[in-house]
Amino acid sequence: MGIDASAKGRLNWKRILFRCFMSFLPIIALIAFESGTRVFFWIEYGVPGKRYGIWRRDPDLGAIHKENAYNSMGETNNMGFRNREDVYDPKPAESLRIMAYGGSMTFCYQLHTEEAWPARLEQTMRSQRVGGEKDQVLNAGAVMWSIGHAYARAQREIPILKPDYVLIYSGANEPANTELLEEEGISMEQLVKQGRFGVFTKHLSQASWIKRELFTFKIYEKYVAPKAQDALSAVMHSPPETYPSGPIPYVLENYLHVLGEMIQLVKESGGQPVFVVEITGAPSEKTLYVTSYSRGGAKYAAEHGALVIDPSPILEGSPEDAKSLFVETGVHYSEPGARKFASFLFDRLFAGHTGP
Repeated sequence: MGIDASAKGRLNWKRILFRCFMSFLPIIALIAFESGTRVFFWIEYGVPGKRYGIWRRDPDLGAIHKENAYNSMGETNNMGFRNREDVYDPKPAESLRIMAYGGSMTFCYQLHTEEAWPARLEQTMRSQRVGGEKDQVLNAGAVMWSIGHAYARAQREIPILKPDYVLIYSGANEPANTELLEEEGISMEQLVKQGRFGVFTKHLSQASWIKRELFTFKIYEKYVAPKAQDALSAVMHSPPETYPSGPIPYVLENYLHVLGEMIQLVKESGGQPVFVVEITGAPSEKTLYVTSYSRGGAKYAAEHGALVIDPSPILEGSPEDAKSLFVETGVHYSEPGARKFASFLFDRLFAGHTGP
C-alpha cells in the first residue's frame, strides 16, 4: 500500500523544517554562546553603570574609547579616559590635572586600570605631593595609536580641560601607521613631500564592529588565531623580520612635525608639555627601531619648549633586572615596571611641587 498524498506532504514539510533547523543551527549556537559569554563576563567583570566594550566608532579617528565602559582589564570614565574616577569638573583648587597621551605603552593593555603607569603616578601624587590629594592623571593612551591619532584627540580635549601638564609618551607606532596607510594606497613619503603631516589610518582593529563587539571573535583572536599563525609560520619557515637601524627619515619628519604641533597646542592652552623618551628593557632590532622615533624626538621637543624626561636610569642594574620591568614585548611595562616608571616621573616632575 502506498503512502497517501497528505502523508507525503507532512514528510516533506518535516524534511524542510529539519533542513532549515540544521542550516540555522550554527547561528543559533553562536547566539547562545555569545549570550552566555556576555552573562558570564558581566558576572565576572561587570561594573555597575557601565557598558561592556571600551571602543566606539568615531568618524575622525575610526574608533575612540567609549565613555563609561569596561572590559576584563579595566574601565573608562565619563570622558573615555582609562580611569575609574570621572574627570573633576570643576578642577579642585590647588590640584594638578595631568593628561598622558600615547599608544599602548601609555594605555598599558597588559595591566589592569589601577596598575597602569598613569594610575600609579596619580596614586603617588595623591599620597606624596603636599596638597595633591585631588590630583588627577588622565590616561588618554590607546592601542596602536600614532602621534597623529593622539594629536587629533588632544585637539578635542586639551582646550576644554586645560591640563597643567601633558605627558607625551609616543613614537613606537609610527612605523605601523605608515605600513597600514601604504596598504590603503596612501604613501607617507608622498604626504611629507606635499607638506601633509599627521595623516593616520582609520582602519585599526578596533574600528571593526565585529572585532569590537563580538565575544566570539575576541576569543578566536586571542586563543585560536595566534596558535594558527604559529603553526603556519612553522610550516612556511618564514625568514626572521629585519628592522632598520634607525628611523626612516620621512616617517621621522612626519612624527616631529606633529609632535611640534602638539607641544604648541599644550602651551597655547596654558599647560606644560612633557616629552618622555620611550625605552626598552630587552634591546633587539625591533625594540630599538620602534623606540628610535621617540629618541629622535627628544632634542626637537626640548627646542620647542617641552620638558624632556629620559627614564633610562630605571634600567640601571643587571640586564635581567631591566628586562623584568617589561612584559614579553620589551617595551610595555610589567606591574613592577609601571610602579618604578611612575615613581621616576614623580621624582623628576612633581616632588616638592606644592601648587598648580
